[in-house]
Amino acid sequence: MYMDKKINYELERFYPGFDRKKLWDLFVDPVAWTNSEFLGGEITIPKPGKGHPQGLGAVRSLKSGRMTIVEDIVGFKPYEYFSYATHDG
Repeated sequence: MYMDKKINYELERFYPGFDRKKLWDLFVDPVAWTNSEFLGGEITIPKPGKGHPQGLGAVRSLKSGRMTIVEDIVGFKPYEYFSYATHDG
């Protein structure tokens, strides 16, 4: 079954004073992301994006255990904006 879900996190509201660059670098680095406490698994980039492997138009696949999620990168502005649509892989 195909499902879309849009989630908007306003991190500054929940984490005032967080390091925006550190968080951004985690989001766009598949090795750092999969080695973090957030996701133990694997991220692959079947389709690189424009101007950056995880830029606009990229497709990334997140696999953790038996679960796979595919993300289409629909917004990418370094240190400001990162948006994606998810669906089953």
